[in-house]
Amino acid sequence: MNAVQLLLKRYAIVAIWGAFLSILFLKFLWPLARFDAPLGYDAGIYRYLFLRYGESFPPFTFPDLPPWAQEHPPGLFLFSSIFLRLGVPVDWLLGWMWNFFPILLAACSSAVVWRKWGRAVGIVTLFLFALAPAYYDGFAAMYWKTFAALLWTTLSFSFLERRQWFLGSVFAFLTVITHQQTGLLFMLATVSWLFLSACSSWLLVGFSRRHFLTFLVGSAAFLSLVVLFYGQLFGDIIGRLLPLLFQGSRAPPGSFPPPDFYLRHSWPLLLFGFLGVLRDLRRERWTPEQLTLLWSFLFIALRLIFYRRFFLQFEFFLIPFAALSIGLLWQRWSSPLLRGSIVVLILVQSVSSLQVMVQRVPAVSAHVFAAAQSLQASLPDQALVLTLEPMTTPFLRGWLPAHRVGGPGLFDSLWSEEQWEQFLLGTSMERRGLLATLPGPVFLFISPEFFSLYGADVERFLADPCFEKGDQAFLYGVKEQCVMSPQLR
Repeated sequence: MNAVQLLLKRYAIVAIWGAFLSILFLKFLWPLARFDAPLGYDAGIYRYLFLRYGESFPPFTFPDLPPWAQEHPPGLFLFSSIFLRLGVPVDWLLGWMWNFFPILLAACSSAVVWRKWGRAVGIVTLFLFALAPAYYDGFAAMYWKTFAALLWTTLSFSFLERRQWFLGSVFAFLTVITHQQTGLLFMLATVSWLFLSACSSWLLVGFSRRHFLTFLVGSAAFLSLVVLFYGQLFGDIIGRLLPLLFQGSRAPPGSFPPPDFYLRHSWPLLLFGFLGVLRDLRRERWTPEQLTLLWSFLFIALRLIFYRRFFLQFEFFLIPFAALSIGLLWQRWSSPLLRGSIVVLILVQSVSSLQVMVQRVPAVSAHVFAAAQSLQASLPDQALVLTLEPMTTPFLRGWLPAHRVGGPGLFDSLWSEEQWEQFLLGTSMERRGLLATLPGPVFLFISPEFFSLYGADVERFLADPCFEKGDQAFLYGVKEQCVMSPQLR
């Protein structure tokens, strides 16, 4: 091969890599230009947490958070607080910075695969991230903590496999303190990998007490560091999640599409990934990536706690194996028919991915989102704003960080499920009795979603003499005589 051919081949690779990267940019930046509201309602939750942590400066000080907010590990907010202190607007973290992050994560995974299995597999890996339905669903739901933890996991595995223990441990620590679910998966995979590697080493060269002691001491030191960093928060999280883990299939499934949805929309990707795993197992066994796939599959198959959300991690670590099988099959199958079959399967996956993408639209309308953004200036201090359905509540929580916000079972809600049902569907006297338990001033945010959920009952609800229409869109005030009297507060 002469110099001209080498130059053309090099530029061809750059062009292909640039084309695949452009597809990722188009896919993940398109919602930013298309919609006037975020896709996922988690945007409001993250905005509230970003602002509250930005008021303090972790890891030196932590904000005083309500119980529901304390369930979120602080890892992500170590970095967001720095950005906010540097003057970055908080809405950048919910806008273009978030839209770029899945591209960065895909590029990082591609680079790690490139280093491990070669540039062809690395480039195909980048392309497959643009076709992965669960990956896009995680983006549409704005799973900031999950994506950040996956970035740290990818880097940690890369360093640990190269025996660069210090950097591997740093990113391992960041993984565990960023997201509980991904941190649990990471620890299960890493401990399994270290244990199996140690067993293999001992079987080959004999039992080493020094290696065994180093393994135990290192594991204990790492867990102690996590417990020390979390403090009481760690105990609260473990105390809440551990009982759920042992509930098996009765544990909450998590707010994510069910596995059969991805079986329908990702079967070509799953097929390529399965073939890639079988091929990789013939070359080396039990790598951290293989074990992560195994553990995430067990959570899904056994329907353990939040099992639906584990499909995101499962797909994320399956993509490089799918790229590996595509690369190997393309090299070994010179027949146009067989290569054409690969192309057809990729086209089928592309169509399915596009179908999933167009289904993902904002949780609330642009009009409702604009109203939520403008409310803060028109509300008195210490006001309580109640939403009457769950979709709008997180947005108000994020854009009213200095006020009290509650909805059915959410945030600053003091009522049980039965009391909420009584408030929404009961008599005026029952409603007034519940309002008398709330310190004022109290407002109601009556969204179009409430009208669609309750239909004819809405008119009867709004006719309650305790309510009066406010000046702002969707806002109703609760009369002062209907809420808790100042003497009882």
